[in-house]
Amino acid sequence: MMRTRTDWIAIAVVAAGLAVMAVVEFVDIGWFENELANEMFGDAIARLIGGAIFVIVLLLFGYRGLFRFPGVTWTAVLIMVPGVLVAINNFPISAFVNGRTELVEPSWTIWVFVLECLSVGFFEELVFRGLVLIVLLQRLPQTKTGLFQAIVLSSVLFGFVHLLNLFQGAALWPTLQQVGYSSLMGALWAVVFVATRNIYYAMGLHALYNFFGLVLFRLGSVTDRYDTVTIVSTIVVGILAAAYYLWRLDHVKPKDVQALATHAIKH
Repeated sequence: MMRTRTDWIAIAVVAAGLAVMAVVEFVDIGWFENELANEMFGDAIARLIGGAIFVIVLLLFGYRGLFRFPGVTWTAVLIMVPGVLVAINNFPISAFVNGRTELVEPSWTIWVFVLECLSVGFFEELVFRGLVLIVLLQRLPQTKTGLFQAIVLSSVLFGFVHLLNLFQGAALWPTLQQVGYSSLMGALWAVVFVATRNIYYAMGLHALYNFFGLVLFRLGSVTDRYDTVTIVSTIVVGILAAAYYLWRLDHVKPKDVQALATHAIKH
């Protein structure tokens, strides 16, 4: 089969991007003297390059609709609010207020961590919501049932990808917990994407969730994170957010699913 000019450009872009990623990932580049900041910055650059590769390839093959920003509306803001509350609740608020947290790394490393969180949100949402979810929506029946199946499958796949952490030395039980809550959060971000047709909202929520949940663990220490207050607030916020997003999902019409899977994405 003859390859088109677009095919060759896409191949060249992917090859060049992968080469740069390999350099960033495997060559010890001294971005900062601080070892943790150096690691975070290198990881962020690698993800940003990987995401850029996805963007360019998708654009070359006509998926421009995925990257349109339809504008900020009150409906979109309301859809975002529960997700923002879930992200903020991921911060160890009770431990912080009661003096059970400590920032060990220099305060400027918070900005490097912000970049790392943004890179994770950008790359992972692009792959799992922007690509995997859309492909599933195109392959499954474009009905409410098909939409639900696509969200569940893409979210479970997103969760199971975290099993790769076992190969980096992570313990089994914490990794299984991560698989569980990552699947749930993936479903939340998927519903936000479907309801707003805006991949950038999902990216932002993902970055916020990672930042609030990990900043003091990555750059400092937290003692007794899961006290009674935290457990209760997490259950309450989680139930309310889940109920709201299930209600939103129930109000998605089949024509909206079809638009998201075809016309809203491929132009």
